[in-house]
Amino acid sequence: QWIELFLRQAMESNAANDLKAGPTLTELLNNNKKLLDKQIDKEKIVNFIELCKVQEKNERFIKLLKALCACHGDAIQSNQNDICEVMIENEDNRRQLFIPLVRSNLKEEAKLGKYKVLYDHGGQKEWYAVHQYKNNLVQKEEKSIYNYFIAIVDLCSALCYQRNYRNMEALEDLYPIDMCFEIVSDDRLPHRMRSVFCRLLVDLHLAREPFDKTPVPDYIRVW
Repeated sequence: QWIELFLRQAMESNAANDLKAGPTLTELLNNNKKLLDKQIDKEKIVNFIELCKVQEKNERFIKLLKALCACHGDAIQSNQNDICEVMIENEDNRRQLFIPLVRSNLKEEAKLGKYKVLYDHGGQKEWYAVHQYKNNLVQKEEKSIYNYFIAIVDLCSALCYQRNYRNMEALEDLYPIDMCFEIVSDDRLPHRMRSVFCRLLVDLHLAREPFDKTPVPDYIRVW
């Protein structure tokens, strides 16, 4: 019965009055299959995402959603699907909660590189080269937005965990395999960004059919 209370406290608190309800709820849910199965339903997920839309972008909310996706290394597919349906397949919610990462057009490539990320805060919109994104936000004293962007990518990986093909189809156009590979391969990018995109590359694009058997030479001989 405390889930609703912690959920609302997590959403209504800020740096000035933070009671640590968010981290407490995340720890309660993390690896607690009984709570995840019986206490978390689609209605709670919808309510939480609606609250996210009226709050400033904060990674702790996204980490809480990620905690709903797996338990003891096993995916909770019902929660994965509900989050994907409400947050990603709903275009309005996706537009409000996601930070766009897209390919630059030919004219922009010389300035921004191959991929660009949108900075949108307080009505101010500006595209940044993906390799300059973190530094530009740090200069603006808004590193929390960068952390939120990283948390969103990490959540997308969790939504696809253990070959959730339904969610893979919903996400593969948002984060194409070429984009993931380019980001993982770019040594100018922060290690944390490359790490979450590496996980996304595996869960979204690589851990899926067809599974081709790779022959491995056997040099052992029994005499």
